[in-house]
Amino acid sequence: MGSNKAPTPLTSIAEAIMINSDDKLLEKQLNNLKLADAVKIYIRQMLAQAPVKSPTSTKGVVVTINSRKFGYAFKITGKLCKLPFITLSEIDEATHILIQDPTVLRLSRNHINGKKSTHSFFPSFFRITETAAEFVQCEMEHRLKERSSENASEASEHLYSRSDDGSWRCPSAESAAANLGLGFTVFSSAQIPWQLVRNTDFLYDYYIAPALHLDDDLSQTIR
Repeated sequence: MGSNKAPTPLTSIAEAIMINSDDKLLEKQLNNLKLADAVKIYIRQMLAQAPVKSPTSTKGVVVTINSRKFGYAFKITGKLCKLPFITLSEIDEATHILIQDPTVLRLSRNHINGKKSTHSFFPSFFRITETAAEFVQCEMEHRLKERSSENASEASEHLYSRSDDGSWRCPSAESAAANLGLGFTVFSSAQIPWQLVRNTDFLYDYYIAPALHLDDDLSQTIR
């Protein structure tokens, strides 16, 4: 996935969004979700301040992803899950805005030993779609299992749990997001359709290129 023209640096997310999706369109998207005014203000502040942290090479190689759809460059580590999620968001017509490291959530949890704790949590992304304004946490499947209530060896690690349908949840993050009037979802590496992701990466330049309109005579000649 790439572009000859360098997208806006990630530090200018709000400006990039205004260039690629004017303010009236953003306001329309927020209104369609029937969000309270306070929530819309919070989202705009988040867009203006993101990202709240910078990726470091100590956690792996930093990869730059130039997004033409969203108009800026993502800088990520942990690409085995985050990179496919960005690719899928690029081709998802229902996803209008995607930003990385959007904010810090304060999570409060009750542990099985009866103790309570509060800690900082950095969601991978924030997105606005046709139906939701939500945080997204991208995690490898084995990591989710390690930190689930079924397998974690320490109470402090009981962060994730499975829903009845088999999908992953993070109840404490859902609660923190709900307090802001927003949603929260977990994206597992087990959900990645690898063939679609590989095909999209290979055909990316063709996929996002403007449609070519041919006149009738040329169309007939080609046929």
